[in-house]
This record gives sequence, C-alpha cells and structure tokens, in this order.
Amino acid sequence: MFISAKMIAINNLNPADYMKEFDKFAFEISIVGIVAAVYLIMLFVTSKKIKRMPHRITACLVFSQLLECIGVILWSTLGQKTGWRMILQFCFYTIGGYSARLWTAILAISLLFLQCRSLCFVLKLWPVFMGVGWGLPTLVTAFLLIFDPNSNSDDKKNPSFQYGNAQAAISVFILVMCFIGE
Repeated sequence: MFISAKMIAINNLNPADYMKEFDKFAFEISIVGIVAAVYLIMLFVTSKKIKRMPHRITACLVFSQLLECIGVILWSTLGQKTGWRMILQFCFYTIGGYSARLWTAILAISLLFLQCRSLCFVLKLWPVFMGVGWGLPTLVTAFLLIFDPNSNSDDKKNPSFQYGNAQAAISVFILVMCFIGE
C-alpha cells in the first residue's frame, strides 16, 4: 500500500523534484527493510534454523539485503563530497545488491540439488556457495573501485549507476547468470 501511494503521488510531482523524492522513498523503504531483515535474522538465530541448509542460504540472502538497505540509508544521509563516504555507501550497496541476486540463484540451485541429489551433496557445495555469494560481489566491488577512472565523481547519482558503463555491464552479466541459474 505504501509503494502504491508513493506511485500515485509521484504523478503530481514536478520533474525537477524526482531525485529528492526518490531519495526520501528509498530511505523510508530501507528502514522498513532493515527492521524486517533484523527480525528475520533474529528469528533464524533464536529458532536455530540457521544451522539447516535451506535456512542458512536464506539467512545469507536476508543479510545481503540488510547490507543493501544500509547502503541505501548511507547513500541518502551521507554527503557525497568526500571520497570515503562515497566508497563506504557504494561498498554496502553494491556488495549487498550483487550478493542478494547471487544468493537468490544459489537458493534455487540448492533446492534443486536437495530434491535431485542429497543433503550431503549440498553441504559439500557450501564453501563454493559462500565463495560465489560473498566473494564474487566483494571482488567485483573492489574491481570497480580500483580500476574505474570515474570513481572521484562528486555527483550524487543512483548508486546502481554510480560507476557508469562498467557497473551496468557487470550488473547485467550477474543478472543474466542468476536468471540462467534459476
């Protein structure tokens, strides 16, 4: 209902105010996302379901979404003029976003393997899942930060497009690979 109300309200906006309204909307949704993610992680930990295989992957997915929500809040609240703030919000947002996409595909693959193979097979793949789910997004983010010449831009942009064509190409590649995996 909240999203629908915001979509209706955006029709009456001046086009110059879209970015400010988008910041406010992303901030509000991220706060709700953080509350939901913390609740789910606490639920997994207290019920000890985090030790079971599908729930372990789901907990990693929820944690990656928590990181992305923190990144959006940092993007909305921190000033974009200094480099370390921009790098901090970019790391949280990008690692969280890419890992959420990858953990979704890993969850689908692990459920398939649980159905076709066995739990032991999926447990043997857990280190591979961790490497792909957390290592690949961290590596890609480090690659963007180190090798992109546009990293010193002072413009406040959407963090999804902050690093231009290289980031867009990597995002499309990860999405396509996740769609194939699912």
